[in-house]
Amino acid sequence: MQEKEVKELIEEIYAEKLKELSKNSERSPGEGFFRASATGFCFRKNYYSSTSTEPTNPVTEKTQRIFRLGNLIHLDLQDSLDSYLNKEN
Repeated sequence: MQEKEVKELIEEIYAEKLKELSKNSERSPGEGFFRASATGFCFRKNYYSSTSTEPTNPVTEKTQRIFRLGNLIHLDLQDSLDSYLNKEN
C-alpha cells in the first residue's frame, strides 16, 4: 500500500468509529421535548432539535475528529481535577 492509501484507510476506519460513538451518545431527533442543556441556544436550534427535521449541513468527518479531540481533552482535565480534589492531604 502507498502512504496515501494507508492514510485514507486510517481516516476511513476512524470516521466509522466516530460515527459509532456519536450514535451511542446522541438522542434521536424529534423526541418532542427541549433539553435543559440547550437553554442557551437560539430558539430556532431548539425547535429543530425537538422535531424530525433533517440537518441541511451535517457535521463533516474532520469536524467529528475535532469534536472528539475536544471531548478527550475535557475528560482528561475533568479526571485531573477530580483526582486533585479527591486526594488526601
